[in-house]
Amino acid sequence: PGWAGDVRATIHGLGLNTTPPDIVRACLEAVAYRFALIEQRMCGNPACDHRMIASGGALLSSPAWMQMLADVLNRPVVASEEQEATSRGVALLALESLGAIESIDELPAADGAVYQPDAGRHNVYQAAIARQETLYAQFYAEQMASRS
Repeated sequence: PGWAGDVRATIHGLGLNTTPPDIVRACLEAVAYRFALIEQRMCGNPACDHRMIASGGALLSSPAWMQMLADVLNRPVVASEEQEATSRGVALLALESLGAIESIDELPAADGAVYQPDAGRHNVYQAAIARQETLYAQFYAEQMASRS
């Protein structure tokens, strides 16, 4: 969603009182915002009914990031208990395509903790996503103009 590989990054809004943990949090929020934009494009409907299952060491090792993702997406996020979720998914898709199983739904994954969204934080994050999209568009336009 609006990713241009040749565009430089920026951190907007730094002040003298900005701390390293503030910058880390901003980076985690930015990733969560991108997940939300991807979900919007894939689902296309706020009422889209699907489960959000999170996997990956970095995400699963951070309950704060898991909660942030639930708040940004405004839907429950389930932590996967699978140690090798990607490998398992590939194997299940291969079994399904070979006809060894009818559907990957036959072999459900083990679920871990469920992170419930907070509506108040979701509203704050929605405003932040809009700000980020505006900044991205401005920054992208400036970089493209400077190359002309």
